[in-house]
Amino acid sequence: SGLFEQNANLGAEFLLSHLDYLQPTYELNCVDIIHDTSRLEAYKQRINNGQRNFIPLPFEEMNRELYGYQRGEELFLWLALSGLGKSQCIVMSMERASREGYRVGCYSPELSTERMGLRYDSAREHIPNSALNKGLLVPGYEKYYDNMLKSNEHIFVLDNASLGSGMITVQQCINFVKSNRLDILFIDGIVYVRPIGWHNRMTQAESMGLVGRQLFQLSKEYNIPVVCAVQARRRSNEKRTEEETISDSQSVFGSFELTQAATRIVSINRSASALKFCNVKSRYTKEGNSWLYNYDF
Repeated sequence: SGLFEQNANLGAEFLLSHLDYLQPTYELNCVDIIHDTSRLEAYKQRINNGQRNFIPLPFEEMNRELYGYQRGEELFLWLALSGLGKSQCIVMSMERASREGYRVGCYSPELSTERMGLRYDSAREHIPNSALNKGLLVPGYEKYYDNMLKSNEHIFVLDNASLGSGMITVQQCINFVKSNRLDILFIDGIVYVRPIGWHNRMTQAESMGLVGRQLFQLSKEYNIPVVCAVQARRRSNEKRTEEETISDSQSVFGSFELTQAATRIVSINRSASALKFCNVKSRYTKEGNSWLYNYDF
């Protein structure tokens, strides 16, 4: 710095002559996969306890193909246009996971904990959600509630009232997982999550892509699946039928980078009076399988 103050050329000559000493050195923790035994040990554990490596999906036919939500290295996206059942798939998944004894966590940015609880009751007992919201008499509801209070199941729901803001950060998601010892994390709207290191100059695409990568790392570090609902976009500039509108991973609204971070994506389309689910991306299983359900959420 003294040389630069005296003469800029002298300072530049000094730096150029010392470039070899200024090269950064990085410590990279690589793995020699030829002599590493960790994957063999993990394989042995899967043999002995295979069913605990996947948390079941709420649809049995999908389970047979997809095996469920993988514990670790899993960012699973439910992709659909508004009103087709993304949130309901999450609620049904929460109910199935809790019934299997897993500790479940959910960030619900659009529904309060009460409304999310009512949807859970509907999924568990097949009670019409409209009856619960309208305050209609539902025989046996109080008895069901009393039995639920005595159970060992746990579903922790975090809404925006708990946060005092309209967004949650990935760091808060990490704290949520750690403090409640979660086995699986659901996010009912990934667009409401901000990445660690977010700033207001970030575009939505950059932000969502970074969120996806950070949530994948969360899954990897804590060995739990992270399952998110994501809004699809209408690709009106292409000649597609309504059934094909969101039949591929390029239809994620806001960020194609998010689809790159995702391990698996299942889209939901309407096909006549039924719902068509399609496995449009999978790192671990065959892609392209579809399931048609005559289902009324």
